Amino acid sequence: MKQSKSKKICKALIFVLIFILVGSWLTSVLQPDWTDWNNYDTTRGFYEQPDNTLETVFLGASIAVNGFTPMELYEDYGICAWNMATEQQPMLASYYWLREAYQYHAQTLKTVILDTSMLRYLPDEAYYEKALLGMRMSSNKLQAIKDISDSSDAFFSYLSSMFAYHTRWKELTESDFQILDHETNTSVRGYNFVTDRVIENYTYNQIGIPSYLPDEEAGILTLADEALFYLNKTVEFCEENGLQLILIKTPGSVSWSDAAHNAVQEIADEYQLTFIDFNYSPYLEEVGYCEATDSVDMRHMNYYGAEKMTQWIGEYLVENCGATDVRGDERYDFLEGELEDYGRNIYSVELNEISDPVEYLNTVNEDGDYTVLISVRDDAANSLTEEQRMGFAELGLTELSGLQFRDSYLAVMENGTVIHEEVDHYEEETEAISEQQETETEAAKRKINDLDTIEESFEYETETQSEEETSYLEYQGKTPDGNLYTLISGGAYLGDLSSCMLEGTEYSSNERGLNIVVYDNKLGKVVDTASFDTCTSSERSVLTSDDVSLASAESGTSSQSLTGLARQLYLYNLRCSDTYEIKELEDQTDAEGLYQCMEAFIREGYRVYLSVKGDAASGLDEELRQAFRDLGLTELSQLEYGDSYLAVIDNGEVLSEVRDHGSTALTESGNGYQIVSGGVDSGNRSSIKINGTEYSPNANGMNVVIHNRNTQLIAASLTFE
Repeated sequence: MKQSKSKKICKALIFVLIFILVGSWLTSVLQPDWTDWNNYDTTRGFYEQPDNTLETVFLGASIAVNGFTPMELYEDYGICAWNMATEQQPMLASYYWLREAYQYHAQTLKTVILDTSMLRYLPDEAYYEKALLGMRMSSNKLQAIKDISDSSDAFFSYLSSMFAYHTRWKELTESDFQILDHETNTSVRGYNFVTDRVIENYTYNQIGIPSYLPDEEAGILTLADEALFYLNKTVEFCEENGLQLILIKTPGSVSWSDAAHNAVQEIADEYQLTFIDFNYSPYLEEVGYCEATDSVDMRHMNYYGAEKMTQWIGEYLVENCGATDVRGDERYDFLEGELEDYGRNIYSVELNEISDPVEYLNTVNEDGDYTVLISVRDDAANSLTEEQRMGFAELGLTELSGLQFRDSYLAVMENGTVIHEEVDHYEEETEAISEQQETETEAAKRKINDLDTIEESFEYETETQSEEETSYLEYQGKTPDGNLYTLISGGAYLGDLSSCMLEGTEYSSNERGLNIVVYDNKLGKVVDTASFDTCTSSERSVLTSDDVSLASAESGTSSQSLTGLARQLYLYNLRCSDTYEIKELEDQTDAEGLYQCMEAFIREGYRVYLSVKGDAASGLDEELRQAFRDLGLTELSQLEYGDSYLAVIDNGEVLSEVRDHGSTALTESGNGYQIVSGGVDSGNRSSIKINGTEYSPNANGMNVVIHNRNTQLIAASLTFE
């Protein structure tokens, strides 16, 4: 009888164990692949940290995920931190993750840095799930679920993805099962690493400019009630446990407003909290943020921006929060190993500044322990130099060194050794090619420098291909750690395709020319993808740190001396400089403001147009009249009540200046502009048209239009009474 009872107990225990294992397996597989924005690694990696080691935590939405890199806080300041932000993290989730952090790190936790974006609205249900499903079962998780559940079904859905996504079994693909082999990346410590730059995808006049100074008259945005409720609970929790709470907002021109700033500032003042809004001066300048280079999409920061932001935060924590430097403390030795892995995770930062494909491959090979996968699309030979061909040969890439026009080509290198290389050349059938097509092909082969000619030739020939001519090279292999990859290369006549599939994920840029994927054999992940259009240029356009320095508006660099992304960045920086100078003048609408405007913009690189409507003389005292004379504006210095007046100043030189007290309006026409000025008795109007577009505010007083000759944009349209 006793034996029978023991057997039953054993069977029950085995059943429970199997149920737990199967449930755990189903939980991982059924949950959608939430590795984007680092959601998966953030929550799970947090629990791998030794208890009572974290001193600072970051909470908030994806802009915080992208905005702060804790490993660099450790490297530069010795601060042990974790970025606990998740995509569109609701304030409810931020509050309960704070409680969770305190539960494991009560002895060391000092500061909480909370991103304020989610005070404005409540996200969709999926983002509550993304934030909470990764939390371990605890009183914090149960209470959070209870707070947001309005039914038993909802409660169980938040409790486990096995309940929330039980119907997904019909939709499961191979990629869903790969999560079972996923190793949590703790070296980034919750940070989402990305190097894409706005300047790479937008022109200088499309990129946003942060506001610089908040407009107090913009009103106050209504914040979400639920978000305010959990902010209040967060404040109370921090006060009760001696934690310093800091509110922040990372910069992003399209994701924030003056009204939102004013609303959060009002809340911060009410709670007597520090609110640091990096969209505005002086923090904007202190960080050195540049939207063109430091942002992914004008909402989220990239690595270059996060590195600047993290440096600022590190200094702030040391100077204002009593941050502890744990470097050298044996309890934190685990961070040294993570630091080494972190360097490999951000390896593409170094590679992104390399323009030459030979130098790129040399760099990867010298650093070692990488697998390099190379595939060609369309053509990669047309612009290769003899020096580059020799460089490829020295790397052991013999076929690449002799690549011909529009060859298909693929290669695999492991730790600097070529383990596979293959090329295929399409032999044209002369009788099947028209005389016009043959002529264009030969012209392209002679490496004509006219890019448009080459493009037209490629388009013409590709359109005339037959389906029988689209065979491509294909090669399958495994990385040293056993991950399967498939490489495909097709020249213009052989498929016109580049593909690099690794464990079901496509990594090739599929651009014309050389497409390169770098796989880190130690980390077991792709750490960089690159493309070099060596059909039209021997090097790719990149933006180096030296280029960024040269493109500064204060560098004195001529826009004509810069090309590519550096020139685009220089023109963007000029736009920013103009915008901030003008903002400082906007509150000065009197005659003194007019003088400050003229003093600022009567210089090289600008054309200034002036036109009076009504009267502009009443505010001129003798001191100001002398100041205008010193600027070369003689007629303006003699302006009398009701006078018509217009002027054009170009590159600091007065081209035209006319004043009249008659009954007829003054007019002036020149290269691309027409100006009209009517004083009190001569039409009482102002018009400043540039290339047919009206820019004058047509308000009483002096109307000023400032045109930047470098950017070819109107920097300002102002009125001074």
